[in-house]
Amino acid sequence: YVRSARDGEGRRWQDVFIARRGPSGRFEAGVPLPGPVNTSGNEENPMLHPDGTSLYFASDGHPGFGGMDLFVSRLQPNGSWGNPVNLGYPINTAADENSLLVAPDGRVAYFATDRALPGNLDLWMLDLPEEVAAVPQRALTGRVFDAATRKPLSAEVELRREDGSFHARVASDPADGSFALPLPEVGSLQFLVDLPGFTFFTAVVAAAEFIEKSVEIPLQRWKVGTMLTLRDVRFATNSAELLSTQQAELDQLVALLAPGNERIRITGHTDATGNAAFNLDLSARRAAAVRDYLVARGIDGARLVAEGKGAAEPIATNETPEGRALNRRTDITVIE
Repeated sequence: YVRSARDGEGRRWQDVFIARRGPSGRFEAGVPLPGPVNTSGNEENPMLHPDGTSLYFASDGHPGFGGMDLFVSRLQPNGSWGNPVNLGYPINTAADENSLLVAPDGRVAYFATDRALPGNLDLWMLDLPEEVAAVPQRALTGRVFDAATRKPLSAEVELRREDGSFHARVASDPADGSFALPLPEVGSLQFLVDLPGFTFFTAVVAAAEFIEKSVEIPLQRWKVGTMLTLRDVRFATNSAELLSTQQAELDQLVALLAPGNERIRITGHTDATGNAAFNLDLSARRAAAVRDYLVARGIDGARLVAEGKGAAEPIATNETPEGRALNRRTDITVIE
């Protein structure tokens, strides 16, 4: 958002500020946007594209063509915003241009300009050049509900990047459990749905999978007998070594277990490829690795039982790559 003020000599300025939502759900105090976006001139009409990394705004403080010009700044790995890039002529002119709105596809844009008649702002439409366009997004839509009662649930729904940082977050509607999030058309993200007292849901998703469909997310109440299947625990190939990359499912499991004292059984499963004895041993070592991960993050080891089943309990065919992928899993069961 923009904050306006005047200095001691009556000169007016406008800067872009940012406010973050705290753990309580309320926004914390705003601070000037970190990075070189703000100047001694006026910055206004900030628009953060749904890609989460492209910030469009108008300014008369950066080098331009005269009047207010339109710029884009990209989010940097350290959390600051990069050097603003002028959108260039013929988007910007000697007239005033502002109020840019970029569509989810990252290319189609709408803005206001008085180039046709000074002082009379009109709406114009254009296609952004690739170098200043945003990452295309599609809508990931779905519904969260209680697996037993089918009643809608208001849960936290998130998309995270590979490094664990947030791409987008929303609460599903308590009236019908529905949600919508922006999903990049390229690459994939970690998708998480979480609600205290229920099992969580995680998956790796890409836009191509959700062009014409909405996802149904049934959550089970977390109680004795409940089983949660983890499909994205990241091990090295044919090894029980956990990869050092983001382990989103295990971190969610830590958050689920931390407030309680229930005991759980960790069961490792493999597909039927290879030697049965090796698979049984591998599944046991992987279950133990998950137990050790939880203990290292503060979960009492007395609450955890680890076992391996090898390929003895398949839930899909082992004749296809898709079926084998389903059979390679870690089950978490509440036992008391």
